[in-house]
Amino acid sequence: MKRINHQEAYSLDGACTNQAEEYFSRLRRAEIGIHHHIAGAYLLRYAQESSWREDNRRISNGDQVSRVAALAMKRGKIAMLPLYIEFIDTVWIPEHSERYLKTRDVAALPYLPKLLPSPGSARVVAPIKALPRFGKAS
Repeated sequence: MKRINHQEAYSLDGACTNQAEEYFSRLRRAEIGIHHHIAGAYLLRYAQESSWREDNRRISNGDQVSRVAALAMKRGKIAMLPLYIEFIDTVWIPEHSERYLKTRDVAALPYLPKLLPSPGSARVVAPIKALPRFGKAS
């Protein structure tokens, strides 16, 4: 690995730090403009997303969306989704939604009773249907 002493030169014997400096500059700007805070525990995920953005920045938005959608379709069923829906219905909405709406969306408060199950009844969550797979037929 070659190192550059910027007091002597910015490029020396073919070694250059411009790409690394550009990447870290974009990562810092992403923290300010997109994420607003980067938690240390998730730094690797933020760096991976920033790296993906860097690698794909010259690809059109439509192509990027198509690629991400194709990857999501290959991923298959999300095992945690039914548990997440159950948590939202049984814990978060009954215990936290009123306080959340009071601070963020007061106009939505009148609709809250429609989301809450009546006492003694369980809210039925419709089963999640599998998404169609795109590409070659198997």
